[in-house]
Amino acid sequence: DLVFAGFEKQLMVEDKGHLSTGLSGTYLMIQYLQSIERHDLIYSFAGKTTYPSWGYMLENGATATWEHWEGVRSRIHNCYNNIGSWFIQGLAGIRPDPAKPGFKHAIIRPAFVDGIDYVNASHDTLYGTIQSNWRRSADGVTMDVIIPANSTATVYVPAKAVSDVTVNGQSLGEADHVTFVRMEKGRAVIEVGAGRYEFRAR
Repeated sequence: DLVFAGFEKQLMVEDKGHLSTGLSGTYLMIQYLQSIERHDLIYSFAGKTTYPSWGYMLENGATATWEHWEGVRSRIHNCYNNIGSWFIQGLAGIRPDPAKPGFKHAIIRPAFVDGIDYVNASHDTLYGTIQSNWRRSADGVTMDVIIPANSTATVYVPAKAVSDVTVNGQSLGEADHVTFVRMEKGRAVIEVGAGRYEFRAR
């Protein structure tokens, strides 16, 4: 806890939300922060447009990732570029299930980061395309999820109670191909079969 507190202070106070890592360190840091659901910290540096950041590269005409933050040497250096996978695995929440490799079963657990109002993403698998879109509104969050044929998924919907969630306009108990599992850390955990689902949570 003390080590992580020191890291967070360095990132948010000393570095003002900017990265101070290189290719290898950034990859490992994003992987770890994603595993402990600290997407707010990832967004703190992913959303920057000032030096050093990916946004700074874009502001200065980059069409691929630079080797160095300041733009010296290679300007096509996409190896170890883990921020791209965070868009899919973190913001959209499309993740493989280690117990059922190859996306036979997927985990859909989006990161609802303050400052982002919608995400549209998809990932092609051996079974077809998984889609995970979400958007905020004045009365809650809407998630549109597509699970391809011959596969299943566990979907994490933000909610304070089961009664706050509807699926395709119906309550969880009435919807087809949907099974409520449990509440976990402010989310309803729901098992679904192949199909298209619109989850709404107040």
